[in-house]
Amino acid sequence: MNFQTSTNGYGFNLFLFPFAGGSSNSYTAFQQFLSPRINAVAFDLPGRGKRMSEPLLGNIDRVIDDMLNQVRSRLAAPYAFYGHSMGSLIGYLLIKRIIAEGLSQPVYLFFSGRGGPSSPAIKEKYHALPRKDFLDRLRLLGGCPDEMLDNREALEFFEPILRADFKVVETYQYTQSAPFHIPIHVMYGDEEDLSAESVDLWKKETKVPVITSCFSGNHFFIYRHAREIAAIINKQLTNFLK
Repeated sequence: MNFQTSTNGYGFNLFLFPFAGGSSNSYTAFQQFLSPRINAVAFDLPGRGKRMSEPLLGNIDRVIDDMLNQVRSRLAAPYAFYGHSMGSLIGYLLIKRIIAEGLSQPVYLFFSGRGGPSSPAIKEKYHALPRKDFLDRLRLLGGCPDEMLDNREALEFFEPILRADFKVVETYQYTQSAPFHIPIHVMYGDEEDLSAESVDLWKKETKVPVITSCFSGNHFFIYRHAREIAAIINKQLTNFLK
């Protein structure tokens, strides 16, 4: 099994998709605040967690192929998505694949730390930067502790993972398609490099109104506001929890 899941016995799943460098352990901070009726299912991509021995993926299509293989057998029960940053992109593209294959769709989407998929691409490709510049970028994002970034042994392990994930995001090219009919709640930090205008671009992707919430903090505001994020998820899913 390539995912971590709670075992509360309920039939509603919340699928959690990793951010760059993340694993199935990345969202444990807020899972404790979720309703006991929500079964949190967190996934590992190849090259980390339980799949550490597998080769890394550097292409978004291969990532979506892999993720669809992981969720396909779990779509019979009602479910929702949550993804942060790269995880938002994974969730969005996975929905497109699920719709294309005529599979059961999620009832709700929670995305954070990323503008709409049609946001202009970042011109500078961080995954190809020299080490010093790459590490400087990571420090600005705030998701990696200085102890790790200053530890050569830790970097030998984590740097290839982070570069592969950055490449996945930075080589993605948006293709316009018909909007779906799934509600979206988007969250972002007021100190991250993300404009309200780019967040509003999520409205192009669904025919249902999009809710946005702004939190204090940088790109990884999700750790400071774990309880509040869980509260949003609990509230929005109330009508779907039987």
